[in-house]
Amino acid sequence: PGERLGDKVIEVKNLTKSFDGRVLIDDLSFNMPKGAIVGIIGANGAGKSTLFKMLSGTEQPDSGTIEMGDTVKLASVEQFRDSM
Repeated sequence: PGERLGDKVIEVKNLTKSFDGRVLIDDLSFNMPKGAIVGIIGANGAGKSTLFKMLSGTEQPDSGTIEMGDTVKLASVEQFRDSM
């Protein structure tokens, strides 16, 4: 078995992100406990992919913090893949 998942999985506080003067994410805060099942829905261009990029560390927020639990390892699959 792998490492045990601690009580903190992801904690987001006051996250803000804009592109070209357009606010995508404004003061977003949430805690994701272990065992949570989460869905993200929204229109094209609403900031869903940007949120995932910030959670994975490939994009930086304009302000706010993202804290991962000590044993959390993120994995993702791109929505569009040229090799398919």
